[in-house]
Amino acid sequence: CKICTAMFTGRAEMESHKRAHIGPSTFKCPDCPFTAALWPEVRSHMVQHASLRPHKCTHCSFASKNKKDLRRHMLTHTNEKPFSCQIC
Repeated sequence: CKICTAMFTGRAEMESHKRAHIGPSTFKCPDCPFTAALWPEVRSHMVQHASLRPHKCTHCSFASKNKKDLRRHMLTHTNEKPFSCQIC
């Protein structure tokens, strides 16, 4: 460990230990229990799940399991809001 000089036999043990230095994990992988204190760590981790989400956004790192979710996500890039409240 670069912070406290602790030594580990495996990378997974070292990565787990490093998280103790940065505090509680606030970002979660949408596909598994993995969490990290920094979003880029989760994004890097999500590469292993890429084959599970074949429908990829051309504007960001979003990927989905089905086309319907990708179409809905794409609206976030265009600011389109096709649904309106029927009450107000």
